[in-house]
Order: sequence, then C-alpha cells, then structure tokens
Amino acid sequence: MDSWALAMSTISLSRSGSDPTSLEPTTQASAPPSRHWPRDWPSQQHLLERQHDRLEVMLNTLIAEARALGPLAGAAAMASAELDCRRLQRALVLHLRLEERWLAQWGCLNSGHRASHRLARNAACQAEACKQNSHLNPTPQLEWLQGLQEWFLVHRDGADAIAYRRADHRADHACRQQQLILV
Repeated sequence: MDSWALAMSTISLSRSGSDPTSLEPTTQASAPPSRHWPRDWPSQQHLLERQHDRLEVMLNTLIAEARALGPLAGAAAMASAELDCRRLQRALVLHLRLEERWLAQWGCLNSGHRASHRLARNAACQAEACKQNSHLNPTPQLEWLQGLQEWFLVHRDGADAIAYRRADHRADHACRQQQLILV
C-alpha cells in the first residue's frame, strides 16, 4: 500500500455501521464498535488530534506527489491527483465541522476561530478552480496545497492550541465540580 492509500485509509470514516469515532480502516479483527461519539473532552481532543495528524500526512503526501508530477503530467496522473485533493477537501471540511461543534460545546469556540475555519473552507473549495486552471499542469494545485498546508500548520499551533487549552481547563473544572457534588 502506498503512502497516499495509507493516509486515506486512516482518515476515511466507514459507513457500514462501524464506530464513528474510529478513523482506522475497518478490519475483521477489530473490536466491537461503539455507536457513540465521545462526550468527554479528553476523548474528543484525542480524536481531533488524530484527525490533525492524518490531515497533515495527507497534505504532505499530496504536496510531495504534486512536486513529483512535474509540469508535463499526464491526464491520468492529474485526474488521480484531483481526486485525492477532493478527498482532502472533504476530510478537512468534516474535521472543521466536528471541531467547531465540540469546541462550542465546551464554550471555547470564539468568532475569530470560527472565521478562520470559514477561510479554510473557502480555500478548500478553491480546489475546483485549480482543477479548471491546471490544464495538465500541477503547479496551481501545488500552490493551493501549500497555501492550505501553511494555514493548517499556523492554525493548529495557534487558534487550535489556545482553544484546546481552554477546553482542557473547562473540562478539568467540570470534573472537579462533579467530584465536589459527589462528596
């Protein structure tokens, strides 16, 4: 299995009734699936971080492949790269939606963070424009991927890191409050 197939298999959600929190490929030997999304912040954060890692791998893989294609790429190679970019686009949009939902649940999604996500969704939607302008030239696609990667890395280390720390604090506070009630 090549690196792209591996990255894609680990970010795709299975639709066959498997665990919605799992981003692992469905296998026969896996444990019985849970049918619920995590409700506690540490589990939610773990899932979001796994998605971040996989999105980063997808971006790195696509950028490396776009560089390898060169300016005279064939139609089949460009079609495959475009399909991979659409998969990345979908995975990113789904991740942002889930992250917004969970951060809002913990009261840690501010308007600036939401606006940053909107910019990323808009940039991700420009993949179609890259496709129309590429004409068998991967340069527009490479530039789009590099711009998306730059946003992703800055956002992960900035707005996400701040919001996740706030959610950590609020989850810890809620846990302590619950312990005081039980005592």
